[in-house]
Amino acid sequence: EEVAVLQSGDLFGEMSLILNQPCNATVVAKGPVKVFVGKKGVFGYLCRESETFAATINKLIEDRAQEPDISENEKEAAAEKQVQSVPVSYVSRSLRILSISKEDEAILLTLLKNSYLFKNLSVGDLDRICSEVELHEYPPGDILIKQGYLGEGLFILHKGIARVIISPTANDDYRTDGTEVARLNSREIFGEMS
Repeated sequence: EEVAVLQSGDLFGEMSLILNQPCNATVVAKGPVKVFVGKKGVFGYLCRESETFAATINKLIEDRAQEPDISENEKEAAAEKQVQSVPVSYVSRSLRILSISKEDEAILLTLLKNSYLFKNLSVGDLDRICSEVELHEYPPGDILIKQGYLGEGLFILHKGIARVIISPTANDDYRTDGTEVARLNSREIFGEMS
């Protein structure tokens, strides 16, 4: 059952990256996709060096903490279960790392400038992010982010379509037990909370 379609520039999974918690969903390439991937280190740098970015992150965390998505007992139970067996990270074995063209770099910069998470950053901070981004290519059906695993970084879907799937537990097979809750289209941001 598809619940939502995210639009260009929307963020997905950002709490996993920021809070260093397992991802809440699996993201799968519907067809061939190209994804900009910013590694975790740049977020630590920005939190330490940019008061604007740190304030944006703190506001995001406060807002998410107020969301009435699940009860406190469910949150505690889920946290205990996750602490017991959280895989370090999931990395696809079929991805290819590509060169970033000047056109790709310009698109990335525009996406960052329009993102609520990065729109207030200085040109220097945006350039720092761009310098630490890789362009990955995934084949159809490949997993970009896996539910229950720690996120590897910020993902921006550059070309293609990806499905967002949530399973009852992280150990379930998303192909048979998962529910598709959204589709990501080209130039959407996700994984930044992992």
